[in-house]
Amino acid sequence: MRLIGFDPGLRLTGWGVIEVNGNRLRHVAHGVIKVPIEGSLASRLDNLFEGVLAALAEHKPEVVVHTAASYKDPEDWATDILVNGVGTANIAKASKTHKVGRLIYFQTALCYGTKPLQQPIRLRSHAQS
Repeated sequence: MRLIGFDPGLRLTGWGVIEVNGNRLRHVAHGVIKVPIEGSLASRLDNLFEGVLAALAEHKPEVVVHTAASYKDPEDWATDILVNGVGTANIAKASKTHKVGRLIYFQTALCYGTKPLQQPIRLRSHAQS
């Protein structure tokens, strides 16, 4: 099975592809979609969508994993919805375009809580009880 994971942002979106064969994992490729900071939000989202489409076309995954950011400010739901909602819609639309069999949405707040101990969250961060 081939899997691609996206960690989207409005400027940089990281992605990585692995092959899964039983309990073996093999790195296939990774990269970053760079979106210019100039221009309207709509044009930036279009650029991001085109980059996601290109990665899907090149690597033809069966599964897409979208890791959505944890809340930067739990009181600012409008920004959270804009960033995560629109980002998820773009990943879902691109996945459907390429007939991906499964889309997994992972909200990092489910792992680290809504008030992580560090911002930005680092690899060795621990969840707050």
